[in-house]
Formats: sequence, C-alpha cells, structure tokens
Amino acid sequence: MRMRLRTEGTKYVVVVAPSAKLDQSGNQRVDKSGAMLWQLTVVPIGDEFMREALTIVVDAEPKVSAGSFVEVHDLVATTWEIEGRSGVSFRAQRVAPVSASGSGPAKAPAA
Repeated sequence: MRMRLRTEGTKYVVVVAPSAKLDQSGNQRVDKSGAMLWQLTVVPIGDEFMREALTIVVDAEPKVSAGSFVEVHDLVATTWEIEGRSGVSFRAQRVAPVSASGSGPAKAPAA
C-alpha cells in the first residue's frame, strides 16, 4: 500500500546526516530511473500526530547536515514485506533546508 503524507506546515530536524543508501553488497542503490538513492533521518517538530523519527529516501543528495531544519516535499509511505519481515518505507521527492525562522527555504547569504 502507498499513501501520500501531508507535510505542509511541519518542520523537521535532521538527526542523522544524509548518506548513500547501500545494497547488501555495499553498492549505492539506484531507483528504476537510474538515480542514485540517499537516506537521512528526521524528526518532526510540533506535530501532534507524528512524533517518531523517519528515515527518508530521496534521489538527490540533500545539502543538509545533522541539526538542520528542513522541509519534506511529497512524502510517500509504502508498506513492504520480504521473507516474513515487514515494515514501512518513506520516500520524498525532495528534502530542502529552511531558514532559521522556518518561514521558507533558506536564502544564500549576501556577498
């Protein structure tokens, strides 16, 4: 089952920095389109329903680090089952840094 999750108005903090998503052989995984996959772990801030850490997969390396506040765009949860194990995976179209005020995407500093 696949479900789109609402993320509008929710801030997230990165708790595990982005890293390459690896397969069992230690190679970076790719999606069906051939894009390299990356993963990072975030925790929602101030959401009364979501309170647990989510490991999110994206197909472009997020330019964020642990402790950064981010926006998560087009988050989809997918259930899976393999050899008697099951769980939920999370994939987002994009994870982007937000400004310190949290009012939108971070802006580049003036020169």
